[in-house]
Amino acid sequence: MLRLKTFGGLAIRRNGAPVEGAGAQRRRLALLALLAEAGERGVSRERLLGLLWPDSDLERGRKNLAQAVYALRRDLGADELITGTADLRLNTDHISSDLHDFRRAAAEGRLEDAVALYEGPFLDGVYLDEAPEFDRWAEQERNVLAHEYVAALEQLAKRATQAGDHRTAVGHWRKLANADPLNAQVAAGLMQALAAAGDRAAALQHYRVYEMLLRQELEIEPDPKLKALADGLRKAPATQPPPAPTGSRGAGAPLRPLDPSPHTATGQGEIREPTPVSPSGRSNAPALREPLVPPLEEIPAETLRATPAVARPIKPTPVPAPKPPAPEPALSGYTDEYARPRPDTERKLPVQTVTVAVPLPGSRCSSAPPPASASDSASPSGWCCWS
Repeated sequence: MLRLKTFGGLAIRRNGAPVEGAGAQRRRLALLALLAEAGERGVSRERLLGLLWPDSDLERGRKNLAQAVYALRRDLGADELITGTADLRLNTDHISSDLHDFRRAAAEGRLEDAVALYEGPFLDGVYLDEAPEFDRWAEQERNVLAHEYVAALEQLAKRATQAGDHRTAVGHWRKLANADPLNAQVAAGLMQALAAAGDRAAALQHYRVYEMLLRQELEIEPDPKLKALADGLRKAPATQPPPAPTGSRGAGAPLRPLDPSPHTATGQGEIREPTPVSPSGRSNAPALREPLVPPLEEIPAETLRATPAVARPIKPTPVPAPKPPAPEPALSGYTDEYARPRPDTERKLPVQTVTVAVPLPGSRCSSAPPPASASDSASPSGWCCWS
């Protein structure tokens, strides 16, 4: 079945899938929107010509209307989609619309269904070239339907508030604030619902946003009553959380404070004095005649098997104190960027000089010291050689 969508845009679907082709052209869809808004009363051909083809003469306008009706019937696969001769109307057996369902739900008091069908302004963003009358008609219907939507939301919010369902009321008031953000009554309703739900900070935050919008859009200050409401929320004491359930010792039950007195409750409706203690530190209470725990050999085996084992505490193993780190040896010589010593390759070794006398042919060698006038230097070993 065909479905015409008019809230939040303009489109036609068949079994949930969008329809393409000549039947999805903007002016032909506008013709379907006009017929859907008229409902059972229908729209005359002359009015359709004035809204969709205002600049065409009568003959050309009638021809354009006939071609549009024919293309819709052909492309959408329904010969009886549009019925009537003088007045045209939609056949609801072949096509439905969210506009028709919205008005029917609001008239029957099914406000939740009506609000759910309103997905946005009527024919949002839909304009036709050379059709100013259609644009004015769409704007007028857009305002009327928006008013009906706001009225339905306001009734739902008041119902939820009367029923004590403040969370639901907050949701309805938020939708109202989105639809009409500059409305002082809507702002007050949302602030009161948030405060009743225990979210006073959010209520004051909405007031600040509303105040900023008024100054930016209208350059005015908020209503004095709304200011007084915000001042009252600022001065009001913080709301206390709901009391925890009593009558049980579960996780949410409050704990009874301990009795600081030195008396001991006996559990029999009376209080007895504490047992005195002797100066030696021993209690003066009478000794027990029987031990609290019988000997192990007297306990039946069945009781031992049924008794859960109790883990003994494990004594912690002493951890020896860490030893202080050994002092690092002092570095000497040249070091690199990691402060590691490197061998001293530039250390100089002692040099020993050895002189060897080799006799040359025709020379005289003697171990006697040379004369003082000799120019040759003496060697360390006492040898000398001269020519």
